[in-house]
Amino acid sequence: MQGNANSFNAALRTGADQVEFDGEVWAQVPPGSDVESFVRQFQRNRSDARLADYERVSVVFRDPEGNDLGRYRLGERLP
Repeated sequence: MQGNANSFNAALRTGADQVEFDGEVWAQVPPGSDVESFVRQFQRNRSDARLADYERVSVVFRDPEGNDLGRYRLGERLP
């Protein structure tokens, strides 16, 4: 995944739509990426009501070698 926070947010919205807001969206990111910060930014830009639309969507981050870098439920706001 390339680009800035806005392109990441748009990609997540598109992925969530593709799985009909019920499933996993996979994102390939560079090794060592701070994937939690991506999720925090996505969640910060949404109200609780809007975030509830994503309660059944998970994002799975992998590096180019396929290593799992993290899994997050988008509708569960990080502390």
